[in-house]
Amino acid sequence: MVLQASTCLLASVFDVTSATYGAKPGSDVSNALAKAWSDACASPSASKVVVSSGTYKLKEATFRGPYKAPIEMQVQGTLQAPADASQLTRPDTWVGF
Repeated sequence: MVLQASTCLLASVFDVTSATYGAKPGSDVSNALAKAWSDACASPSASKVVVSSGTYKLKEATFRGPYKAPIEMQVQGTLQAPADASQLTRPDTWVGF
């Protein structure tokens, strides 16, 4: 019984640098982050999207549901915005929730 309770509390982790998503420091993490978020939204249990240590480029991102369970976003590294704001779809939003 205790084992079951402990297992239920563990969150699924979606690390953008894993082989599933393929992000590497110095690269654009936009697609990997979008895929990890989508997978986290589909998870029936609490989950965590992780950007590991390192510096990554991020064109822009919008994080929306629907989602089946709570999602934690954990950025351990650095996300760099485009140097030219005209590259953004919405000039007032680089990252939106």
